[in-house]
Amino acid sequence: MQTIPFSEPLEAKVYKGDGPRAFLFTHGERTDIEDEVFKYMAKDLQKKGVTVVVFRFPFRVRGKRVPDDHRILDDAFLAAWNWVKEQPELSEKKWAIGGHGIGASTAMRVSGLFGEIPPVVAISYPMFPANKPEYLDVSELYAVMGPIFFITGDSGNRGTHERLLTQINMMATFAETKQIKGADHNMNVKGRPAGKIAAWMANDINKFLLTVL
Repeated sequence: MQTIPFSEPLEAKVYKGDGPRAFLFTHGERTDIEDEVFKYMAKDLQKKGVTVVVFRFPFRVRGKRVPDDHRILDDAFLAAWNWVKEQPELSEKKWAIGGHGIGASTAMRVSGLFGEIPPVVAISYPMFPANKPEYLDVSELYAVMGPIFFITGDSGNRGTHERLLTQINMMATFAETKQIKGADHNMNVKGRPAGKIAAWMANDINKFLLTVL
């Protein structure tokens, strides 16, 4: 692991690809960058020539389950972005950003704050608290000003693919989407190994990146 300067140093890992495209990614509320599905996803993208940098939010570095305040999450993502842009071997690459769960929400919120607008990959974008669809909140959609690709399952408890389509048809008609059958919020599919799900996601993300970077 490498460290990214922050009020509490962030932990990061670099999967160096041999192509010009790169992807900055972070975890969700109950997931981690070392979870098999995201580790395999990063390795599969690396094999396709994409450099992947994954990093942990401060609450995960501390080993806590309760996420940091949105302002801290946003500042941490900005710190990770500034770090990759300062690394000689990474700074010249063409970058996209993304995350899972609250990592996706954070990437969407900060996507217009970099001086450039990177494409966003949002995996399991949380549209409402777990099992509480009456508290729908998709305010992050208003922050997206560039290309965005949503990957959702059809058995998650924080949003559905159909409801996502309804929202983006009203607010972000330019968005691209992919549904993974049987996947829950954390991208687990009963009877399918994590490596298979990771390969599906890496293939779709790579196709998206090829069109926007």
